[in-house]
Amino acid sequence: MIRTRHVEDFFDVSERDVDDVKRMICEDDAKLQHLEELLRVWIESQPHFPKNYDRGMMRNFLRGAKFSLETAKRKLEGYFWAKVAYPNFYQRRVPGDVKTAQIVNVVRLPRLTEAGEKICVVGLACNDPDGAEFDMVAAIRLFWMLFDLSLTCAFPTSGEILVFDAASASARVIAQLLTPAFKNSISVLRHAYAIRITEVHVINCPSVAEKTVAAIRPLLPEKLKQRFTIHKDLGSLKERLRPELLPSDYGGTLDSLKSYMERWTDILQENADWFEEQESVKIVGKPPNKVNCFTSDIGVDGSFRQLNID
Repeated sequence: MIRTRHVEDFFDVSERDVDDVKRMICEDDAKLQHLEELLRVWIESQPHFPKNYDRGMMRNFLRGAKFSLETAKRKLEGYFWAKVAYPNFYQRRVPGDVKTAQIVNVVRLPRLTEAGEKICVVGLACNDPDGAEFDMVAAIRLFWMLFDLSLTCAFPTSGEILVFDAASASARVIAQLLTPAFKNSISVLRHAYAIRITEVHVINCPSVAEKTVAAIRPLLPEKLKQRFTIHKDLGSLKERLRPELLPSDYGGTLDSLKSYMERWTDILQENADWFEEQESVKIVGKPPNKVNCFTSDIGVDGSFRQLNID
């Protein structure tokens, strides 16, 4: 099994940070190791599960599932299913796809919040002002590539904060938020990952984007709606996230988004063989008495059903 390279080195997480997060999420080393072994044995006993999955990801599935073995099982099976249900998100994940990286910024920032959360910024670069080159599927693929890499990190976190920067979003780009690809990505988020999204921030939001967000919000579960904030200016974002956690683009003390995107592009390319191996990490053969877990969220007309995201 190929191990990821230089992913954990990117993050600025101290031993004290690790100890603090463990206390916050009530992580017990001995219990976690026991759960990992139970999960490993269960995976090995499933004939339709891949056997070349990255063992490092298993621990973070358990953490995201709040150390519930049954929840972790369900999420892992969903992850293996997602590779089959949505190959456009998970196949041909070419780290050298420079074109997408030049158009879309998907940046995981290096520091954890005081509450132990990772921060991810998603936005558009200024290289495609009218959105003619924007590809929603490629953007989603890039998002999950970085997220999958971060799941191999050994250190714990308490959740995820997402920051969406709509500054360069044209009407053409915003319209793609209503396409099946975006809806399918929400289904993947629900079924295939044990993620606790604690906050969602939308910044630099033009009026046309606000209308689209307003159309999407009723489709989201109540918990996520309560964690959803549209900021009129960067001042209100900095009231929630300290400057030490933000890139210089937003008045923070960290490096620029461009520099972090370049670093992540390098990390992606350094892990090309890992992504190639992950192509086969999916449901194999015909599962016994199993129904694809992604068939229940989206109806035949492509509309959302109610989603539950913890």
